[in-house]
Amino acid sequence: MVFLSIEQTANKILRLTQAMRSMADDQDWDQFAHLEIERQRSLEYLFKHPDIANALQDVADTLRQVIQLDQESIALGEAAKRLLAEKLNLGSPQHAAISAYKNSSGL
Repeated sequence: MVFLSIEQTANKILRLTQAMRSMADDQDWDQFAHLEIERQRSLEYLFKHPDIANALQDVADTLRQVIQLDQESIALGEAAKRLLAEKLNLGSPQHAAISAYKNSSGL
Protein backbone atom coordinates (compact mmCIF):
# COMPACT_ATOMS: atom_id res chain seq x y z
CA MET A 1 0.00 0.00 0.00
CA VAL A 2 1.27 3.47 -0.91
CA PHE A 3 0.86 6.15 1.72
CA LEU A 4 0.53 9.67 0.40
CA SER A 5 1.57 12.80 2.21
CA ILE A 6 -1.05 15.37 3.12
CA GLU A 7 0.07 17.56 0.21
CA GLN A 8 -0.03 14.64 -2.23
CA THR A 9 -3.49 13.69 -1.03
CA ALA A 10 -4.76 17.26 -1.35
CA ASN A 11 -3.37 17.43 -4.88
CA LYS A 12 -5.03 14.11 -5.74
CA ILE A 13 -8.33 15.50 -4.43
CA LEU A 14 -7.87 18.59 -6.60
CA ARG A 15 -7.14 16.47 -9.70
CA LEU A 16 -10.23 14.35 -9.04
CA THR A 17 -12.33 17.48 -8.52
CA GLN A 18 -11.03 18.96 -11.78
CA ALA A 19 -11.96 15.74 -13.56
CA MET A 20 -15.41 15.84 -11.93
CA ARG A 21 -15.87 19.42 -13.12
CA SER A 22 -15.02 18.27 -16.63
CA MET A 23 -17.57 15.44 -16.32
CA ALA A 24 -20.15 18.01 -15.20
CA ASP A 25 -19.39 20.07 -18.31
CA ASP A 26 -19.94 16.95 -20.41
CA GLN A 27 -23.00 16.00 -18.34
CA ASP A 28 -21.44 12.58 -17.78
CA TRP A 29 -23.09 12.09 -14.40
CA ASP A 30 -22.26 8.36 -14.17
CA GLN A 31 -18.52 9.00 -14.43
CA PHE A 32 -18.94 12.02 -12.14
CA ALA A 33 -20.44 9.74 -9.47
CA HIS A 34 -17.60 7.22 -9.80
CA LEU A 35 -15.02 9.96 -9.34
CA GLU A 36 -16.97 11.35 -6.41
CA ILE A 37 -16.68 8.00 -4.60
CA GLU A 38 -12.93 7.92 -5.16
CA ARG A 39 -12.59 11.53 -4.05
CA GLN A 40 -14.62 10.85 -0.90
CA ARG A 41 -12.13 8.13 0.09
CA SER A 42 -9.25 10.55 -0.43
CA LEU A 43 -11.01 13.25 1.60
CA GLU A 44 -11.55 10.81 4.46
CA TYR A 45 -7.89 9.79 4.31
CA LEU A 46 -6.81 13.44 4.34
CA PHE A 47 -8.91 14.52 7.31
CA LYS A 48 -8.11 11.40 9.35
CA HIS A 49 -4.37 11.94 8.88
CA PRO A 50 -2.75 12.49 12.30
CA ASP A 51 -0.85 15.58 11.09
CA ILE A 52 -3.74 17.34 9.35
CA ALA A 53 -4.02 20.04 12.02
CA ASN A 54 -0.38 21.02 11.49
CA ALA A 55 -0.52 20.87 7.69
CA LEU A 56 -3.89 22.44 7.05
CA GLN A 57 -2.36 25.84 6.33
CA ASP A 58 -0.11 24.22 3.69
CA VAL A 59 -3.04 22.74 1.76
CA ALA A 60 -5.58 25.53 2.31
CA ASP A 61 -5.16 27.02 -1.17
CA THR A 62 -5.60 23.62 -2.79
CA LEU A 63 -8.74 22.98 -0.75
CA ARG A 64 -10.11 26.41 -1.69
CA GLN A 65 -9.73 25.44 -5.36
CA VAL A 66 -11.60 22.21 -4.63
CA ILE A 67 -14.45 24.19 -3.05
CA GLN A 68 -14.62 26.58 -6.02
CA LEU A 69 -14.76 23.71 -8.51
CA ASP A 70 -17.40 21.99 -6.37
CA GLN A 71 -19.57 25.09 -6.45
CA GLU A 72 -19.28 25.22 -10.24
CA SER A 73 -20.13 21.51 -10.56
CA ILE A 74 -23.11 21.91 -8.24
CA ALA A 75 -24.41 24.80 -10.36
CA LEU A 76 -24.07 22.70 -13.52
CA GLY A 77 -25.82 19.77 -11.85
CA GLU A 78 -28.69 21.94 -10.68
CA ALA A 79 -29.09 23.43 -14.15
CA ALA A 80 -29.15 19.95 -15.69
CA LYS A 81 -31.70 18.82 -13.11
CA ARG A 82 -33.95 21.82 -13.85
CA LEU A 83 -33.72 21.16 -17.60
CA LEU A 84 -34.61 17.50 -17.12
CA ALA A 85 -37.56 18.44 -14.90
CA GLU A 86 -38.78 20.87 -17.54
CA LYS A 87 -38.48 18.22 -20.25
CA LEU A 88 -40.36 15.72 -18.13
CA ASN A 89 -43.01 18.30 -17.31
CA LEU A 90 -43.44 19.26 -20.96
CA GLY A 91 -44.02 15.65 -21.89
CA SER A 92 -46.62 15.03 -19.22
CA PRO A 93 -50.29 14.48 -20.05
CA GLN A 94 -51.21 17.35 -17.72
CA HIS A 95 -49.01 19.74 -19.69
CA ALA A 96 -50.61 18.60 -22.93
CA ALA A 97 -54.08 19.14 -21.45
CA ILE A 98 -53.16 22.59 -20.16
CA SER A 99 -51.66 23.55 -23.52
CA ALA A 100 -54.74 22.33 -25.36
CA TYR A 101 -56.99 24.29 -23.02
CA LYS A 102 -54.91 27.46 -23.41
CA ASN A 103 -54.89 27.11 -27.21
CA SER A 104 -58.63 26.49 -27.43
CA SER A 105 -59.63 29.21 -24.96
CA GLY A 106 -57.44 31.90 -26.43
CA LEU A 107 -55.32 32.31 -23.27
